[in-house]
Amino acid sequence: MKTNLRPSLVMATVMLAALNVSSQNAVVINEADIIQLSQQGQIISDTAVSKYSNDEAVKYGANISWDLSQLTSDKVDPVEFVSPSATSNGNMYPQSNLCAATPLSQYSVYFEKTATDLSIDGIVGDVLGLGVALNVTMTPSQTLLTFPSTYQTGFADTSVATASIYYGQNETFVYNNITYTFFIDSMKTKRTFQINSEIDGYGTLTTPAGTFDVLRQKVQEVQVDTDYAYVQGTGWYPWQYGTVTQYKLRWWAKTIGYPVLDCEYNPTNNKASNFNYLTIPTVVLTTSINDINLANALKIYPNPSTGKFSIESNGIAYNRIEIYNIMGEKVLQQTSKDIDITNSPKGIYFVEIYDGDKMYTEKIIVQ
Repeated sequence: MKTNLRPSLVMATVMLAALNVSSQNAVVINEADIIQLSQQGQIISDTAVSKYSNDEAVKYGANISWDLSQLTSDKVDPVEFVSPSATSNGNMYPQSNLCAATPLSQYSVYFEKTATDLSIDGIVGDVLGLGVALNVTMTPSQTLLTFPSTYQTGFADTSVATASIYYGQNETFVYNNITYTFFIDSMKTKRTFQINSEIDGYGTLTTPAGTFDVLRQKVQEVQVDTDYAYVQGTGWYPWQYGTVTQYKLRWWAKTIGYPVLDCEYNPTNNKASNFNYLTIPTVVLTTSINDINLANALKIYPNPSTGKFSIESNGIAYNRIEIYNIMGEKVLQQTSKDIDITNSPKGIYFVEIYDGDKMYTEKIIVQ
């Protein structure tokens, strides 16, 4: 009896071709793809709740097309990727080799990039919302992404963040119907992160910043918090406990090596919210001798001012000026060198001066 193998061979060939196409299209991100020093962009936030549901942002799988081009701009925060040694707190994180600094929200995130992973060593900023910048140290470092990362890879990670702050207030407690008052000198927060990460999709992502070839990372993050109070004359005591589980989605672009989009995800109702998307990073002006000369050639005066100030370019051909307040809201855009924001409230503003594909940021005080 003869067996006709031709249909089977044809089917096998078709299946192998399909597998090869899928493999070729799958994005792979390695250490060399991660964003480099001396680049600058903007993190733009859309804080609308549940704008995209399961029909868009929460899709997953192979060869997905995510269209989030309708995201809006509620807040704009410049971000600059610099050497930790160039920052005032870099000496606290000697193992870090990359820092993402955001002058508006006044956060600095210190990363360690190796051949096997990208991790967070620490964060400097107002992480507790108390108006005070804290140094938050991760021990061990918190893994953000492992290399190589591609579709259906993942990892589990545990890290601990600690931070202390001076409190200096009396607190009253009631125990067995007796009221006690203690002077609490300091507060210390310990947060344990238990992370499970999975690359659950790849394809193309479109945001207002452009279209990218991406990996999509889904992260489950369990946070276990313990707050300690230092009672004057007695020592440290546990004060509050809490556990929170969060889910996050991140899209990593091969050509940028940093999340071009991230958001929060609620698996109960299958909805996403609080989106942050990254504009395409450009070279920072102060990265070479010529760029330093360019930055020095741009002067803003007077500073502080009453809201009227000028930009002296000394022959530099800038093509756009944008002014942002401390909340990241754009208050003015123009091309003229003479600025008037006297109708805006007093405070700190950030002037962004664009010269082709380069951007220079300067802080100005209106008083």
